[in-house]
Amino acid sequence: MFAIPPTGSSREPAERLIRHVGRVVKEGLGGWQWDGVGLAVGMAGDAEGNGEWEDVCAEMGLEFVLVGGGNEGGRNEFGGEFRSFLSSLLSISFKS
Repeated sequence: MFAIPPTGSSREPAERLIRHVGRVVKEGLGGWQWDGVGLAVGMAGDAEGNGEWEDVCAEMGLEFVLVGGGNEGGRNEFGGEFRSFLSSLLSISFKS
């Protein structure tokens, strides 16, 4: 999960984060593989230029999901489902 910088701000820190996470997922598993999907969740206050984020994430083998940014319909087919999943995950109460 990362904050998408506002228009006019430097994108480099967020891009570096995505590349490092992607590298860890690809190379850091020591050759192990899984049948899962790697998600990069962009939290946005500004929905402009998000297609570029999708490209950066895809380069690293991650699926980009936009949450927020005035894009209530979601950037892709995972957006709405992810919001529901995250809401239910955060509402779980752990009992001892």
